[in-house]
Amino acid sequence: ERIRRLGYGSLAAFQAARGLKVDGTAGTETLGALRGEEENFREILPREAPVSSVPGRLVHAALLGIAHDLEARGRGREAVRAYESFLNVYPGHSRSEDALMAIAGIFRDAGLLPEAAAAFARVIEDYPNGDQTSRAYLDAARCAVALGEWKKAEEDYALYARKFPRYEAAAAARAHLESIRKVIRFADLLADRPPDGKAAAALYEMGRILYKEMGHRPKAAETFRGVADRYPDSYQAPEARFSQGVCLLHEEDFAAARAAFEALLQERPESRLADDAQFWIGHTWEYEARALGRLDLRRVVLRLGPVLDRKTGP
Repeated sequence: ERIRRLGYGSLAAFQAARGLKVDGTAGTETLGALRGEEENFREILPREAPVSSVPGRLVHAALLGIAHDLEARGRGREAVRAYESFLNVYPGHSRSEDALMAIAGIFRDAGLLPEAAAAFARVIEDYPNGDQTSRAYLDAARCAVALGEWKKAEEDYALYARKFPRYEAAAAARAHLESIRKVIRFADLLADRPPDGKAAAALYEMGRILYKEMGHRPKAAETFRGVADRYPDSYQAPEARFSQGVCLLHEEDFAAARAAFEALLQERPESRLADDAQFWIGHTWEYEARALGRLDLRRVVLRLGPVLDRKTGP
């Protein structure tokens, strides 16, 4: 019964999977490995859920169920631990790919981008023909963009376009590939230029491409901030600061958006965008108050669309 709960058809199958001597007898080494695997299961159970809460279930199904439940309840660190336990115990299981993608998604949503990128890369390497591989390429590319690893993003988008030319997302991947190549050209220009007006224009154009063509608002906001901070006297500085605020507003980071608009008023009060910045400062307070009605990250009460139709920003 203990062997069946661990998902093995026989004691010999368990011994083979764990690299033990396959003799079909429950010797000391086999029993030790069995206890270790059972302990792995107990360690990742939620503290309020006793082991008896999953009687008769195969452990691999129970592990995934626990991991999914922890993830749904926002307990990302524990969910990652549960998924990793599943991968350690069942590395060749048909659901291992899904578990690894879940880990990558948790890292990404928590802002742990290097860890997320590594997990997506592992999906691509370990499951080259898996059901999740195409998605992993796209997610890896977005992580690379967020990290400013332009060449890596170019590589991932190019590989996706070549490997999955008939997939629904292929056209978007090809468009992003062209966009990231523009970003690379501007980045190369910046590497060889002194901090002058052309450098400010190049960095601003990188932000515009990231925002308008690629829809990567967090990286666009970071890039626009770089224009305003590094080239405060440039023609593009007020436009960049305002665009930073717009990107953050769309990301629902209202405090950061407000700070960007306030910085514009302090830095360039004479700008034609000063009135617009003041307008949006007021609305960030409104949006922030309405956001308090959110039940969780997936049930957002506020709606930005109609208000953000105002024709300002990049």
